[in-house]
Amino acid sequence: MSLTVQKKKIKRVSHLPQPILKLSGHTGPIYGLEFSFDGQKMVSCGKELLLWRTDKEVDNYGIIDIKRPVLQSRWSRDQTQIYCASAAQVLNIYDVDSGELVTSFKHNGIVNSCSANKRGQEMVCTGSDDGFIRVWDLRTSQAIKKYETRLPVTAVEFQIDGSFVYTGGIDETIKGWDLRTDTVSLQLEGHIDTILGLRLSPNGQHLLSNALDNTGIFIESSQDLGCETILCWSKRQDTARSTARL
Repeated sequence: MSLTVQKKKIKRVSHLPQPILKLSGHTGPIYGLEFSFDGQKMVSCGKELLLWRTDKEVDNYGIIDIKRPVLQSRWSRDQTQIYCASAAQVLNIYDVDSGELVTSFKHNGIVNSCSANKRGQEMVCTGSDDGFIRVWDLRTSQAIKKYETRLPVTAVEFQIDGSFVYTGGIDETIKGWDLRTDTVSLQLEGHIDTILGLRLSPNGQHLLSNALDNTGIFIESSQDLGCETILCWSKRQDTARSTARL
């Protein structure tokens, strides 16, 4: 009797030409990757700012000249500009087509992270080693909100409608800043080392964080400002565990 094993074909969910791709071009550490909203382009940041096409064959189609390393880059809503958190203590905004610097927003320390809201008047928030979280009005180049913390801020994420900013830092705590009341209305503990990144799901109901403790925390919420279950994903254990129910 012979046994025939049929391999299950895994359905691809992306339009990339291969499941695994190797992209070369950077000359130093890569600090961030960001797909455009339509998924047709990508920007990677480090000592250089590289632009990639991902619609058919993946190729590098642009290099934007930067003087200091960029720690995080985000696309503008219309995909014509790139917001860059820079080691030069500024948030720089570059034009995608020309590669020219459009404007800069000043901090007094390295800018570690930036994020833009998805609905309403477009704004950008930044977190810096100077301990400040700033919300910038792109029309006036002014900080319309400024929140001071005691420690460096290493990650920020805007709520979709721009009413709320999530932040993380070396205090190992995720905080939610309500821009309507200028208060911290949410604090989530679980990490045991510096938080490096925060990212909301497209519907704004789930928040993912990663940190130097080799864990990722997935926060599942039924409301924009609350949370129900926190799951910790450990690289060491490769398992998830419920850590809190609020």
